[in-house]
Amino acid sequence: MFSIYIIDKLPNYGFVLKDVYKYKDEVALKHPNNHNIEPKIRQILQQLRDLGFVKFTKSGQYKKLFIHNGELV
Repeated sequence: MFSIYIIDKLPNYGFVLKDVYKYKDEVALKHPNNHNIEPKIRQILQQLRDLGFVKFTKSGQYKKLFIHNGELV
């Protein structure tokens, strides 16, 4: 799953939205017809939250709920 790949690349378990926005170009390549990449990233984070891969800790702050290589903790 491409979205897990992006989150897995982040070096820390805790991260902020700005950290994910650094990968906008990669997301844009995966979604070439989407010209609203930042909203797409937020949508992906919501989907990952719903699947149990990330947790929203507070506004704009997140925590990974899996260990390296996409395995759940």
